Amino acid sequence: MSVVDYVHSETTVTALMVAAGRGFLGTVEQLLNMGANVSARSSNDWTAVDWARQFEQNDVIELLETHLSVARDCFLLVAVLVVTLTAAV
Repeated sequence: MSVVDYVHSETTVTALMVAAGRGFLGTVEQLLNMGANVSARSSNDWTAVDWARQFEQNDVIELLETHLSVARDCFLLVAVLVVTLTAAV
């Protein structure tokens, strides 16, 4: 776990979850650029997207969902490349 994904010992939330819930769009963007884990879950099983939804932070929701979508697309591209390269060997 990197420092950017530090989990508070009592609340079990990360900085990304707090920033998302409070609507700090710039901070959310910085944390994502630093590699914050969007899939991390707090003790109530919420992710940063869930925190943003709970507090109706629509700009943050859009940013996080876009980030997740791009990450999924990259993962799929890498998987296709691995399969293609493996088949070529």
